[in-house]
Amino acid sequence: MNYWNKVAHIYNFTRLEEREAYEQMYAHIRTAIQGKEVLELATGTGIIAFHTAEAAHSYLATDYAEEMLRVANNDKQFNRLRAKGVNLRFEQADATCLPYEDGQFDVVLIANALHIMPDPDAAISEIKRVLRPDGMLIAPTYVHGENTLRQRLKARLMALTGFREYAHWTETAYHDYLQSHGLTVAHHALLPASFPLAYTECYSISSAFNADINSAEKASSVSGG
Repeated sequence: MNYWNKVAHIYNFTRLEEREAYEQMYAHIRTAIQGKEVLELATGTGIIAFHTAEAAHSYLATDYAEEMLRVANNDKQFNRLRAKGVNLRFEQADATCLPYEDGQFDVVLIANALHIMPDPDAAISEIKRVLRPDGMLIAPTYVHGENTLRQRLKARLMALTGFREYAHWTETAYHDYLQSHGLTVAHHALLPASFPLAYTECYSISSAFNADINSAEKASSVSGG
C-alpha cells in the first residue's frame, strides 16, 4: 500500500505540532486566493482547503492517495463548508499528469509536497500548463538543507516509517529551483515549524514582468493626472 494511504487516518494528528506555522500560512493563502479559481495539489486530508477555501471563488482539492481523499470527504468540516455554500470539492489526480485544461486556474497551490516527489519537474510543468497566463503558484515547502541536529534525527526517524524525501533544499536553493523553471518569487516568508517552512508565491517570469509594467503604468498615470 502507498505510504500516504497507510498514514491517512493519523495524518491530521501529525499536523498538530505545526499549528502556529500553519495558521500563518493559512492567512497568507486566504489573502492570495481571494475570489480566485484554485486548484490544490497534494491536498492530503484537506487541512489547508478547510481553512482557506471560503476565500476562493472555487476550490478543487486533489490528491493521488485515495485514503487521504476518503478522510477529507468524511470530515465534518467539509460538510459545514458545503452547507455554507463554499464551492469546495475533492478529486483524485496525479500532480505530474493533470486531467485539466490549459490555463484553467487562477491559482495552483501545492504545499509541502515538491520536496517529496521523485519528479518535481513534471509537477512544475503541469502546474504551469494549467495556470492562466497571469496565474499564481503558491508552493509552501519544508526546506531541509540546513536542518539542526535535532531536525536531522527527526528526519531519520520519519524515514524509518517509510517517509521519503527527494530534495533537501535551503530556502535560497528552493527559490533558485523555482526560478530555473521560469518562475519568479513574488512573496515569501520562512515560517517556524518542526522543519523550516518556506512559504512561497510565484508567477511565470513573463506574467510577473507584465504585472510590473502595469503597476508602473498605473503609477505614472496617477502622478501625471
